[in-house]
Amino acid sequence: MKRMDILKGLIAVCAFFGALSVAYAESNDYLVPDWQYQANDYINKVDVADLNGDGVAEIIASSRDGMVYDLEAKKSGHVNWQAIVGGNIKDFKILDYDKDGKKEVLAGSDKTDVPVRLLDWQGLNKGSTIDFEQRVYAIDAADVDGDGVNDIIIGGADHNVYVLKSKEMPPLWQYESKGAVQYVKAADIDADSRTEIIGVSTWKMNEDDLAEVYALDNNGKLRWSYDIPGGIFSTSSGPAVVSDINGDGKKEILIGGKKGLTALDSAGSVLWNFPTEKQVNVVYVPESGNGIYVGATPYVYSLDGAGNLVWKYPVNTTVFCLTAADINSDGTEEILVGALKYIHVLSKDSTPIVSWFYNDVNAASNLAGKNFETHSIAVGDVNGDGVKEVVAGFGWTEGKGGQNTATGLVEIFKVNAGAVTTQATTTTPVEQSREPTTTQAATTKPVVTQKPTTTQPKNIEGTMSTEAEIQPPASGVNNIMLLAVIVLGGLGLLVIIAVVIIFLFLRKKKSSEKKEKPSLKEAREKAS
Repeated sequence: MKRMDILKGLIAVCAFFGALSVAYAESNDYLVPDWQYQANDYINKVDVADLNGDGVAEIIASSRDGMVYDLEAKKSGHVNWQAIVGGNIKDFKILDYDKDGKKEVLAGSDKTDVPVRLLDWQGLNKGSTIDFEQRVYAIDAADVDGDGVNDIIIGGADHNVYVLKSKEMPPLWQYESKGAVQYVKAADIDADSRTEIIGVSTWKMNEDDLAEVYALDNNGKLRWSYDIPGGIFSTSSGPAVVSDINGDGKKEILIGGKKGLTALDSAGSVLWNFPTEKQVNVVYVPESGNGIYVGATPYVYSLDGAGNLVWKYPVNTTVFCLTAADINSDGTEEILVGALKYIHVLSKDSTPIVSWFYNDVNAASNLAGKNFETHSIAVGDVNGDGVKEVVAGFGWTEGKGGQNTATGLVEIFKVNAGAVTTQATTTTPVEQSREPTTTQAATTKPVVTQKPTTTQPKNIEGTMSTEAEIQPPASGVNNIMLLAVIVLGGLGLLVIIAVVIIFLFLRKKKSSEKKEKPSLKEAREKAS
């Protein structure tokens, strides 16, 4: 084989590795960090809303050290205002509370000194301070008594659910539960045009974690309750969901526990149970009510309204939040999973689109090497360009000067829908059984504690053991592959340079030899 042919072959091989390196680097550009804002403690929750009325949504974030931030994406994270509420702000709601046409932020914290704040678009207290002195774990607002005015619903650390009439005290009513109230939600669950309150409380008994979910009528009277053995995992998105998951016009209650997900009807009867390998961390139902998504390490599960498994996707780390939105403008919603060290983006059929993690080529430098937790994800057009951005709230703890220091971060990502994805594999959805999978209680008496049923949907056990799964690379595998490809590409370029140098050297040497031969001949002739 001629030297030129060898050279061409080497150049072709090196060019292949170089192109592969570039292609893989582009595959990590689906979620492109745009800008970030660093806080002094964990970010518990993020949301997007236009508070100042300029037609472009701002980013509202709350932190574990009692701060509420209003950030403006048009100015790359400019802080419009920050309000010191104090304590740990576990929950906030954005709504037009006083129906004046402007949205407010209703925040609750776990401190006893003014734990409930209603903030206007400038971050100032709206009217007089709410006179309430109990630690707040959960908060909501709705017209509970039907007088046309929003009331404030509070879940307290003191085991009570409170309904405040505007900002007045004493409360309109309060209900004492068995433990600290981790979740409250106001909704008309039985389509009777009256608002009910769904609450979730937790407590310990003989070192065992226990919890219950219950429904209260609009006068604070207990309608039913259901015990959750093993307790719950409380996240910023809440341990429960209230939604019409089966299209019957009434709302069902989904509650995640240590042994799986339970669906209750509006009367507190068990519709079905779905078992998970480990405790359920988060439950999410899109506003459309189409689909149920469950985060329970090591999987994210997709269920239909009857509790049948559609698919499950292994994430291998703790899941803190779930949301769904059409982030790439393809007309269908994507599933965004906030987890330890990761943000996963999946299609509705579980096809993985991207797994963004801290040491991607475009990752924020101050996340590198951190065991960050993705506590909250929101989606919206926050810079007025007509394209949706992804907003994520992170938190992590690291040792500094012999002490553990907590840090929070709000990160904004642009979506590059044209980027090559890191995981191009697809999955075959689970074929759903046509057999009934519900466990319907025959009768339900008012104010009767429903004991958890042990009957499971007939098709679940078999389905879970037979469905196709997508196995994403474990933490660090993508990095190793990327590094290997880049190294190979770099070595290829070095080989090209070395081969070219050797080729030129040999060519020059050969040319010199040709010139040298006549000279030697002449010398011999003269010698003879």
